[in-house]
Amino acid sequence: MPFGARHRRREVRSSGGKVNVDLIDRNWADILRIASTMAAGTMRPSQILRKLAAYPRQNELAAALREVGRIERSLFMLDWTTDPEMRRRAQVGLNKGEAHHALKRAINFHQRGELRDRTGEGQHYQQRRWQQPWKGAPASSALT
Repeated sequence: MPFGARHRRREVRSSGGKVNVDLIDRNWADILRIASTMAAGTMRPSQILRKLAAYPRQNELAAALREVGRIERSLFMLDWTTDPEMRRRAQVGLNKGEAHHALKRAINFHQRGELRDRTGEGQHYQQRRWQQPWKGAPASSALT
């Protein structure tokens, strides 16, 4: 059944205004084909979006996908406002990230962001370590 068959007589509203149901309905077969391609792993979503963005003028399928995205965003916002468990899980993740960054700032404050080695080679090593913390800083790699 095409997407708009159920919504033919009433207008569909999203968080960004009216949704163009006719546009989604005209492109429903292609939208399902794209979804099955991504689910099967044949193409990555980034590849599909890159191909759609490569067209010189606006592609109708890309516009239809944007309309579907508006519906999805509206549904997510409804879930977010009605589900306290979802908000709690997101807050826990944010707190972990903030604690990680606070610890990194504390370590940087201890060394005052200065290069403490007197030799040029040692300063160069420390500078590279702070620019690329994944390549040899024991404190940074222990935090990640």
